[in-house]
Amino acid sequence: MNIPNYGRVGRGGKVGVPSESYRYEFDPADRPLILQVLGNKPEPVISLATSPFLEGHIDGVDLNCGCPQQFAMDKRVGAGILRDPELLIDLARQCACSIPYPLSVKMRLHEEGPQTTARIAEKLHTHSGVKAVTVHGRYWWQKGVNRGQCDWKAIETVRKLTPASLFVIGNGDVASYADFERYRVESGVDSVMAGYGALLDPTIFQENSINLDQVISDYFEIAVRHKNSFMHILRHVHWMIKSRPYQDSSAVHARLFSYKTLEQIQTLLRDELDIHVRLPCVPQGESRIIYPKGASDIVDPKKLKLYLAKEAKLERKKKKKKLHSNRLPNCEQPEPLDWLDEWMTPIEKPND
Repeated sequence: MNIPNYGRVGRGGKVGVPSESYRYEFDPADRPLILQVLGNKPEPVISLATSPFLEGHIDGVDLNCGCPQQFAMDKRVGAGILRDPELLIDLARQCACSIPYPLSVKMRLHEEGPQTTARIAEKLHTHSGVKAVTVHGRYWWQKGVNRGQCDWKAIETVRKLTPASLFVIGNGDVASYADFERYRVESGVDSVMAGYGALLDPTIFQENSINLDQVISDYFEIAVRHKNSFMHILRHVHWMIKSRPYQDSSAVHARLFSYKTLEQIQTLLRDELDIHVRLPCVPQGESRIIYPKGASDIVDPKKLKLYLAKEAKLERKKKKKKLHSNRLPNCEQPEPLDWLDEWMTPIEKPND
């Protein structure tokens, strides 16, 4: 569960009212459910992880130290925080002792190699109380056209150099159901994660393959039932057809993202890719999926009046809502990290 921009974070790390653009459904079938967060300050992470709306619905918190995008490197979050191990371990320690859930960390390979990656993982476990680490076998610069292959030998090295009590998960280049067991056995990790491969093929987690026509049809049903935004539908369809060979793919992509209805997507898939999907039953009067609904999308006067009254009530609640304190809950403060100089050479920090 990755909830971008859910809390409006103000000065001092205070989390304000939730953004109305993000509303979430919780289903018992999704458990265990892990909340993934991105940041380099403990206060927003702790405030979000201890929010009442998550209580009873999540089973753990994962700190994302793997995002390789340039904004993450510049702001020293995601893979960028690996350049400052002391900051990362201090952050993890404060979060782990302040939230009621086990803390895990997803990280890329440190730019100095798998040995340094293993040392950071070990200290996250022994000093900060992190229960598990996921190691993506790529460096931060391996992205886009420079993505390259995942280094599972490096992941194996991290597993060998870390304590057996630390749960290590391998990640990268999992493209089929058989890859899960193969990579787990070859690298010695405790488990294997799939990300990119699951976007291309959502059925990767089951042994029996399903025809793409059926997969997209089923996804349309789910998307309508849970009121997914139309842009999210376009993005998922785009991922699922990436591995399908067809001519002039750029033109197809451009047409896809210009569409406004499921019928247009259905026609494109049929005519260009020979993918035949069925459309879900959309309630009468809805020509397209819009979420969340705005006043301009409601034509019934009675429904519009109810909608505006509800929005006004929510706005009044926002003004009265007391912001979370930026003080950390009482917990043992981290000890000075004197051990860093003993095992790692200084790392050049990015310019602010």
